[in-house]
Amino acid sequence: MPRAATTSRELALEVLKTTQGNQFCIWHHEHDKGGKKHDFANGPYKVTGTPFPRLSDKTLKKMTANERAQLLEERRGILSCGCPVDVALLDLYLWKTWTVRNQSGELEGLRNQRIDPHTRLFIAEAYKTHVGLTVDDLYTNGRDELHAKKLRLHAQIVRLVSEYDAIANFPRGRGLIISVR
Repeated sequence: MPRAATTSRELALEVLKTTQGNQFCIWHHEHDKGGKKHDFANGPYKVTGTPFPRLSDKTLKKMTANERAQLLEERRGILSCGCPVDVALLDLYLWKTWTVRNQSGELEGLRNQRIDPHTRLFIAEAYKTHVGLTVDDLYTNGRDELHAKKLRLHAQIVRLVSEYDAIANFPRGRGLIISVR
């Protein structure tokens, strides 16, 4: 099953689909079934990691075609559970691929642990900011893992060099040069 989360965006989105055709992040598959925790709800956080309330098929069926189209346009890039698609896909990828090793050498993944949306949003932001990759860079898209890794590293280097050049105020095309041998 890890391959389903790492092959392509389309396949990973299918993993998040319920039998009713809704798409829920892995957290909301197990928690907050009522969809009560989101940015518009009263709670301890203003940024919950779930920017929109849950959207049900019942709600959509009660709307006119124009109202439904407008709501879906406003929620483009948002899953049925209210979470951003890219953040949920990164979470799925990390959940399927992250492992740690203890001092005895035993390897373990996240298993049945899920990262709550608030914490997950911090991880996703740090990943994007400090690693220089997007969720779409992570997919192999049918390539062998070594080739996919080379492409990821190239994308990462290009973005980080570009960011460095911008910070260092280098004119376009006259910044940091990296030689690969």
